[in-house]
Amino acid sequence: MIVPLWKPQFLHYKHQIRELLEPKGLLGGMDKAVLLLRDDKKALFTSAQLELLNRCYFSNDIIAALDYQVSRENKPIDEVTKLWLAQNKAELNQF
Repeated sequence: MIVPLWKPQFLHYKHQIRELLEPKGLLGGMDKAVLLLRDDKKALFTSAQLELLNRCYFSNDIIAALDYQVSRENKPIDEVTKLWLAQNKAELNQF
């Protein structure tokens, strides 16, 4: 069976899904996410918070795990996010 899926998403967290090779590169490769913030909202964050957010790197595996917690375990997204940041703060501060 072939099912078109995107990455990341929660299905990749629980299931071994084999990706098909895409030798012609028609799908365009890997996307990149960047932090965007409206100028009028900068005052809601300290410079240290903005720097920490800017250092965050979320691999597909990390997003799949977080998405699973929110989509399948019905955990609030704010709780999941705060827990991930707390568990990874030391690693984020290394950069």
